Amino acid sequence: MTNLPPRLSEHYSSNEIDESLPREPKIEGQENCHDFDKTFTFPLDDTTSVIAVQAAVNTESNTLNILLANCNLVTVGSSSKANCYLDANEHKCASNGEVSRSDSSLEQQKTTTENSDCRLQPLDEAQSCSQPDSSDLFTVSVEPLLPLIKKQGYLNGPQCERIMEQLEFLQDNGKFGEHESLVTSYLQRCGSTEKSDLELALKMERGVAFSYHKEFKNSKRMFVSVINSEKDRQLQLRNPNILTARAYFLLVADYRNRKFVKLSPLFEFLRRSECLLQNHESPEDWAELYYNYGSVWLAYMSIIPDEERNATARYTARQNARHYYEQAICFCKRDSRLRVQIKKQTYIHLKLAALLLDCSSTAARNRHKAIASDDIKEAKEHLDFVQYQLGVSIPLGTRVQLLKTRSDQFYRQGIYQLAKETAEDALNIAISNEFYTEKDNLQERIEFFEKLCEEKIKIIDVNDVSSSNNETCPSESAQSD
Repeated sequence: MTNLPPRLSEHYSSNEIDESLPREPKIEGQENCHDFDKTFTFPLDDTTSVIAVQAAVNTESNTLNILLANCNLVTVGSSSKANCYLDANEHKCASNGEVSRSDSSLEQQKTTTENSDCRLQPLDEAQSCSQPDSSDLFTVSVEPLLPLIKKQGYLNGPQCERIMEQLEFLQDNGKFGEHESLVTSYLQRCGSTEKSDLELALKMERGVAFSYHKEFKNSKRMFVSVINSEKDRQLQLRNPNILTARAYFLLVADYRNRKFVKLSPLFEFLRRSECLLQNHESPEDWAELYYNYGSVWLAYMSIIPDEERNATARYTARQNARHYYEQAICFCKRDSRLRVQIKKQTYIHLKLAALLLDCSSTAARNRHKAIASDDIKEAKEHLDFVQYQLGVSIPLGTRVQLLKTRSDQFYRQGIYQLAKETAEDALNIAISNEFYTEKDNLQERIEFFEKLCEEKIKIIDVNDVSSSNNETCPSESAQSD
């Protein structure tokens, strides 16, 4: 899980993010443990509960026998006070000579854990953490026996793929009227509860279209309705975790298009999305999640003042953004669909270029700073990869992003006039195809580049006058002689 960066709330403020969203239950203090011969559960988060159907300790053989269901980690013990020691290097929890670790999932498998693999770390090498009311504490490690959970039903069928491919084409090329008509038509056919997954997926597609049009109230309503759909028992969802996770990271993308937004809730939404996707095999969603993680870190980096005292914070944010973008590329390559591979890689490479050029916000772009030549070269390579290798036909929405980032490349290279002209091309495409979220951003770029061009012309004029004066002075002196 990602740790929340400090001081986020100092930069952006918004009071509307958490309205109507479900509150995530707290993890601390919710573990419920009964006697060993009874069933006990550990509700860890809003994804699924850990259930141990049976558990018993055999003191003669020094073993713990449990029957498990839906677990990553099981901790059991009798009631009294003890301390749990956490080894900083191996992340092992130990008490009374028992130590083990789990990082896998299992469904209803009987496991026996012996003391031979459980040795207490020396206290001077361990970090102590108090565990109230638990002595004889065991942390049971289990091995995975089942594959990752794949998408089920309509969400994984050819019909859904055809629908999403159609909608994606219309959306990426600015055909929002046709997009809305098609979504409405498909939603009317989703009367059966068997198609509930497809219905929620279509609602999110509509939400993305609203976001492009800056209809943020409508886009938020779509995403929040999907997040709250788990409360509707009439919906027979086959993929509830994947759909809710998708709604969370799409909500993050929606808020990234707005101004003056608090970033800390966005990290929280992404963390919830990551929890929900655990143990699910959905490369497209994992790629989109990590793309949004990288983009929020990039936004955070862009608002940190570029001063020496903030160098470490900016560097850390930049490295985190790059790490998540690279993770996103790895996941999208695992998806067998060429459509997904091309689209995800396109936007990730564009963001990597933006990261290197450091022009992702007005404040960052307005800083007159020297970008390392290697960074400019690498940014150009990312843009060339998108333009020349990822496909012959680039959708109009993608072309806007490509031209916008290319203008930043020319700006960092000091070619201001070309930067201005490239941004103007992007603005013309955005306006004519109703990509309204890009309009203000591109207009700001154009005005900024125009001022730079005027300043450059003034400098040239001054130099020309100075040079002309230097040339005439000797002749005037000669005439006077």
